[in-house]
Amino acid sequence: MPETNLFTTELTVTDIEFVWNGIYMPRSNHVDTRGYHGLVLIRDDPHAYIFDDGTVLKAEPGYILYLPKGSSYRVSDVKSCDCVAINFQILEEPHFPPLRFPAGNQMSAYSELFQTASRFWDSKSIGYRTKIKSLLYQILYIMQKNYHPDYVPSSLAFKLNTTMEYIGEHYTEGDITVRYLAEMAEMSEVYFRKQFHRLYGMAPLQYIKQLRLNKAIELLESDMYPVHEVAHRVGYASEYYFCREFKRITGLSPMKFRKEKMDRHFYQVSAHAGGTKTEEE
Repeated sequence: MPETNLFTTELTVTDIEFVWNGIYMPRSNHVDTRGYHGLVLIRDDPHAYIFDDGTVLKAEPGYILYLPKGSSYRVSDVKSCDCVAINFQILEEPHFPPLRFPAGNQMSAYSELFQTASRFWDSKSIGYRTKIKSLLYQILYIMQKNYHPDYVPSSLAFKLNTTMEYIGEHYTEGDITVRYLAEMAEMSEVYFRKQFHRLYGMAPLQYIKQLRLNKAIELLESDMYPVHEVAHRVGYASEYYFCREFKRITGLSPMKFRKEKMDRHFYQVSAHAGGTKTEEE
């Protein structure tokens, strides 16, 4: 019988339990019957998950771990973990084994998707759970494609990874055209778009916009720059166009996003001072 795992089954995500981004401090080194599925992108603080059935997953930087619902395990050698995690429920209830998956050359793509999910979880804007589901599907899509080693030639992957590196270094410098990226990869625009989406689960310009959005959110949260300067720093020549794109994606204008972020921070600090548990606790 063929093996059933996370990459051989079409999943229907029914709910997002929570998203974590940062230093996680486990309350206990043992988890008994986990209540939801989880994908964890490890950034630092290596440790290991030792499951009751004897499976051992080494949690090391650059790996994504899948922790199945219903599993029991203990965590060794960890006092804290720098990670991004998406915890979710699915309609299907098969018994999937735990998995350790290398992010490899797609680390930047995975990281952006995970961190964008974290931003939307923190924003609690209208439709944020739906948006996180779509990001989770993109992550699963890229993982499923990379799980099958014959899906793309290594030479093609190398060319696309070169363009990804260029995007990562220059996305704040203004317009990056698909035509220029295709020429860099020595492909036609149509073929480049198709293969980029095939490898990364999104269109090239969508990926660039996502990078700019993450950077814009980071700058807005710092409260150090006016909106027009944030727009310029993330590669938009027009403040109006930046504000329109930001609202289209997040559901909030940059000013309203900044205000709500500050209001939430004030509430969380006040709640903590008063002894009220936050959602993550």
